[in-house]
Amino acid sequence: MRFSSAQPEQSTPKVYSVTELNQLIKATLENSITSVWVEGEISNYRRHSSGHIYFTLKDQGSEVRAVIWRSSAASLTFELSDGMRVLCFGRVSVYAVKGYYEFDVRHIEPRGLGAHYLAFEQLKKRLQEEGLFDPAHKKPLPRFPDTIAVVTSPHGAAVRDIIRTIHNRFPKVRILVYGVLVQGESAADSIARALDALNERDDISVIIIGRGGGSIEDLCAFNEEVVARAIYRSRIPVVSAVGHEVDYTISDFVADVRAPTPTGAGQLVVPDIREVEQNLGNLIRRCVVVLQHTLAQQREVLKAAAKSPIFADPFSFVHDLQRRIDDIWRHIRKDIVTILARKKERLNSLGGRLNNASPLAVLERGYSITTVVGKNEPLKDPQDAPSGTLIETRLAKGKLLSRVQSDINTTPSLFH
Repeated sequence: MRFSSAQPEQSTPKVYSVTELNQLIKATLENSITSVWVEGEISNYRRHSSGHIYFTLKDQGSEVRAVIWRSSAASLTFELSDGMRVLCFGRVSVYAVKGYYEFDVRHIEPRGLGAHYLAFEQLKKRLQEEGLFDPAHKKPLPRFPDTIAVVTSPHGAAVRDIIRTIHNRFPKVRILVYGVLVQGESAADSIARALDALNERDDISVIIIGRGGGSIEDLCAFNEEVVARAIYRSRIPVVSAVGHEVDYTISDFVADVRAPTPTGAGQLVVPDIREVEQNLGNLIRRCVVVLQHTLAQQREVLKAAAKSPIFADPFSFVHDLQRRIDDIWRHIRKDIVTILARKKERLNSLGGRLNNASPLAVLERGYSITTVVGKNEPLKDPQDAPSGTLIETRLAKGKLLSRVQSDINTTPSLFH
């Protein structure tokens, strides 16, 4: 390798160690570039278990390492991801141990899209996937509530609009104003605590949460997850009335009913007493007309019944029924006698046939049955009763007991 022929100065040069060189670069860069805005696209995104976030910020021509320390990452309102175009504010820092520099991000927001809006969309998607917007979970509003709780700022125009609207429509309903913060870092927790506290009571019919109009930043308390989950677990129906009709918040999607404005919420939770009275009057008039028509019909029925023979001579109707009963009973008795006679004739016929087939009937005709004493089988062969055998002969009228002396081995004949 060839070097310049120029000779160094005679004085002893400053020789830096690697560490000293990196420290010099660190001091130079960090002191000269104290803070800067940088726009680029995120890649190599990684959230460490320590809570720090590491990624690369790049454009078409170059890239730089970037880091968001845990203290700053905790305040992020939206999720970062690869491919997202962002605008970052921070400072350049040098990691002297490794000899590289990185961009220390102190603030980050989506480029061309506000951080609050992106956080809104991401939370909306996640809660929807969990089922917090499911229509099957939404509770109906009571037709005639006893007590309405209003969760809002006690000093804003929204609470005055709600109270005025409810009292104009249904003056006798009870209104409970539960004052909360509706803007600022503590607003979301304040609203969630109010919802939980009201659900511990048993006298609340419906809850209205809301506030007047404002920017997306002003309405962000109603886009917080803690408020969404408090609405979802409420056993009391919740009406969300945040901002103007064009404003949509997470609470609008989770609530049982969304009102376009605070005034609209007052119109939703109670009926108009004038309409109720008018409908009640119409119902009463319809009932009177129906009742009069029914009475007129029944009056005609009674008139027709009065002309019936049964009313003219009720005993004649009874006598006719008695005669019909007597006739029916006479026919029944006749049928019974006929049936019994037929059954008796049938029984006698079967008895005669049975008697003819009986062994006893054979005995009546002069025949007998002989058995060896101690045995029940009829004696058919003389060889079964040798001489000296005691036999029993059954006649039609009684029995004979005999002892065999001898047998005559001949075949009997009916004509002998």
